[in-house]
Amino acid sequence: MGNNTAPVFIDCKVDGHPILQNKEVHGRDNFYIKITHKGIYYCDASWGVNFANFNAYSHERDATHKDLTWIIGEEGMFLGWDDEEEFSLGVPWVEV
Repeated sequence: MGNNTAPVFIDCKVDGHPILQNKEVHGRDNFYIKITHKGIYYCDASWGVNFANFNAYSHERDATHKDLTWIIGEEGMFLGWDDEEEFSLGVPWVEV
């Protein structure tokens, strides 16, 4: 994503309670969520006509890692762990 594209807006909840509301993210920025317990961390992201919903933290997927980072890209939301430099497509954008 270039820096001149529309911003991405992110909303996240843990166990149904908002922890991140209408966060505006630009370009190839990333965003962090502080994991405080083994709850369900669920997020929605919107970018123009594109939408993605995903588990930002899944205990089964992420428990063995100390850090997890989401990066926003043109194809969708990319997930990386710890100090790894490679990110994988965690969830693609869906056009609505």
